[in-house]
Amino acid sequence: MLAVDLQYFLSIAKHRSLARAADELAVSQSTLSRAVQRMEGRFAIKLFERTPRGMELTDAGRRLAHHARSAEVELDEAARELTDMSGGKHGHVRVAAGHTISSLVNSALVPRLHLERPAATLHLDAHFNDRIVALLAEGAYDFAVGVVPESLPESLVAEVLMHDELVPAVHESHPLAQVKHPTVQDLVAQPWTGAGSRVLSYAGMQQLFIAAGAEPPRYVVDTNSYETALAAVRRSLCVTFAPKWLVRRQSGLFAGLVTVDVPGFSLQRDLGLLWRRGGYLSPVAERAFELLKTALQTAEAQRGERTPETAQRGPS
Repeated sequence: MLAVDLQYFLSIAKHRSLARAADELAVSQSTLSRAVQRMEGRFAIKLFERTPRGMELTDAGRRLAHHARSAEVELDEAARELTDMSGGKHGHVRVAAGHTISSLVNSALVPRLHLERPAATLHLDAHFNDRIVALLAEGAYDFAVGVVPESLPESLVAEVLMHDELVPAVHESHPLAQVKHPTVQDLVAQPWTGAGSRVLSYAGMQQLFIAAGAEPPRYVVDTNSYETALAAVRRSLCVTFAPKWLVRRQSGLFAGLVTVDVPGFSLQRDLGLLWRRGGYLSPVAERAFELLKTALQTAEAQRGERTPETAQRGPS
């Protein structure tokens, strides 16, 4: 009964509403209320407060939710490990990739992983980097490829494998592409596109303009799709931030774009692999991990701007 009550508890915590949790679980609100009462009686402490915003977790409720979610992740990984042990080694791998690195991830895994493991299933999603960290910690993915933040949750660890620079980029037909020595003011005068404050790097990009004594530009196309932002660059006079090495590679979405090089005007980032500390990787997930590590190391070497380096981030 406790396992079912925990499931009910987590759904209420997620939705902050008995009605929405009841809809998700296809049970009555009274069933959920009784489950909460049983749990509060078992632990002798209040888990929820009713507020105008809905069912809010108490401090004790937040602690229980944290441990319950961690237990869910561990049980899921245990089930996958036992399935592999019993002979179901066809495998399933779940990978999250940052939008700007997703093309490299795709080319590293498709079709090679399928050719090597024809029965395996690859689940590959692209997200903004701040969302990746949260989803990975929740157990939604086996591992991720993207920007390694300065600090990580205790449950995650990362390996930095390459360096990245976000710089202004335009279509090759844009007037700025013909300017020999563009300035920050030239950039401010143009329309911009991007994901705005939805991305982890937004504050850093804004700070570049402020540090140069300029007002950050207005985004005339604000989108949560990086592909849409690049399409706007190709079809208009919009400027966006893009990875310098990918623009110079001229592949995929970055074909036809050029960088606008203003001295000192770039946002430095580290890219790498992120995974849960002690998390289980199936054989096919381990192979995908190896392929992506090699792809990132190769991309860093091809950039030719600094010696590849490997560093660890996160608590040891």
